[in-house]
Amino acid sequence: GLRDGAHMRLTLTRGEKCTSSMNPNFNVYGTTLIILAEWKPVEGATTYDNSKGVSLITSSIRRNSPSTCDSKIHHNNMINNILPKIQANLANCADAIMLDINGFVSET
Repeated sequence: GLRDGAHMRLTLTRGEKCTSSMNPNFNVYGTTLIILAEWKPVEGATTYDNSKGVSLITSSIRRNSPSTCDSKIHHNNMINNILPKIQANLANCADAIMLDINGFVSET
């Protein structure tokens, strides 16, 4: 079983709808909780090779402002986090630095 090295991904949906619409009035039932268990060992896994330094780019994608959609809330629409990673991959870099809407460093 999945006792060691397990990773649980929880997804909470708004539930079943009677039509395709963002309007919550079309929800038929309550929320749906999806639990996806995967074996994800982390021992020996590293994101960067710190002995060689880390190559970075500055992404052209700006970080969401907390006043629009707070990035601390993990939701299914993570496109603004994925696009900088794609830019870094295309540039053969380890990661991308994201700036906020004012041009200040926000995160990698």
